[in-house]
Amino acid sequence: MRIRLADGVPISMERAVFPAELVPGLPERGLGGSIYELCDRAYGLRPDEAIEHIEAVSAAGDEASILGINAGAPLLSVTRTTRDMAGVAFEYSHDLFRADRTRISVKVNGSPTNEKARLRGRIVELVPPQE
Repeated sequence: MRIRLADGVPISMERAVFPAELVPGLPERGLGGSIYELCDRAYGLRPDEAIEHIEAVSAAGDEASILGINAGAPLLSVTRTTRDMAGVAFEYSHDLFRADRTRISVKVNGSPTNEKARLRGRIVELVPPQE
């Protein structure tokens, strides 16, 4: 797990899992910089596609303590699967971002020319409210 800081204040918790057979010795390497640069340089793994799911969640007690917020405070939860150019998944991650310090921007290029193209890449999943 990595804790990201902004101006010395924790803003996110990142948990990433990599298949051991693709990244032998990864834990022994310096993990302070970009993990994608390290994967490219050391293992020839370059991200080509990532699928992310973003949702609002409430901070559990341990998460709140680490991030310096109250339990129940809003967080943005991002789960991601990253694949290389051959389509092999090499990263599975779950990140929690403080909602009061985070903005997510999405850029979409072009305009779809038909219904199939319009739906591709724009998945909206409706989740029933939790009780």
